[in-house]
Amino acid sequence: MAITLDKQIAIHLETIKTQEGEVERYVIETTGQLVRLGDGMYIRYKEEDKETGKKNPVTFKLQDDGEIQLTRETDDIRTKLIFLAQKKINGVYKTAYGRIPIEIETTHLKSQLNSQPISGLLDIDYRLTTGGELLGDYNIRLQFTA
Repeated sequence: MAITLDKQIAIHLETIKTQEGEVERYVIETTGQLVRLGDGMYIRYKEEDKETGKKNPVTFKLQDDGEIQLTRETDDIRTKLIFLAQKKINGVYKTAYGRIPIEIETTHLKSQLNSQPISGLLDIDYRLTTGGELLGDYNIRLQFTA
């Protein structure tokens, strides 16, 4: 598979999580990579685990058909969330204790990529449920520039 783009980027990421009326906001400023492979554009970076200090890989895959995938991995957990505008997608949250089925409902999805200068944004609003129970509402706002 030929690489047609591979750039280092600066990333600003905000995540807002709402669970049972409680709101938590996370902000990350980091560097990563923007890579074009086949039918997808990949945004890759490492997130530091505040408890262990370990850097864990995170990947957003933006497919040409509009689908966005988010993959996060730690030693014990692997999460792959698939976002499609106004769709519900079944997924699995893999933990050290087993697999938990989840449903991802994407309520808002916007991606924008600019070539001059290389920059872009992702806006994703989604809801996670398992067994009919709401786990939380999430908002991701990611901006990047080369």
